[in-house]
Amino acid sequence: MKLGIIGDWSEEGFKYVKSKGLDCVEFCYNHDQPTDKLLALVPSHIEWQAKYGVKILSIILIKCLLSEKRILESLSLPPCSTKIV
Repeated sequence: MKLGIIGDWSEEGFKYVKSKGLDCVEFCYNHDQPTDKLLALVPSHIEWQAKYGVKILSIILIKCLLSEKRILESLSLPPCSTKIV
């Protein structure tokens, strides 16, 4: 079994998850956060997953506009999934 927590989008967030001996991180994306900020981090997230051995388990979208949901759903790379709430 792999264990993880909800974490921060930053490299520090990946370091923190690794320092706790966990394997996965889950992100929450709220409606009031800029979509472009998350999209700009995608290349870094791919790099940090490999660098720290911490996989993105899922991205939870909370009260997002339909257009934002479509953009963020495109971020679902295996094994990451996107949950819409």
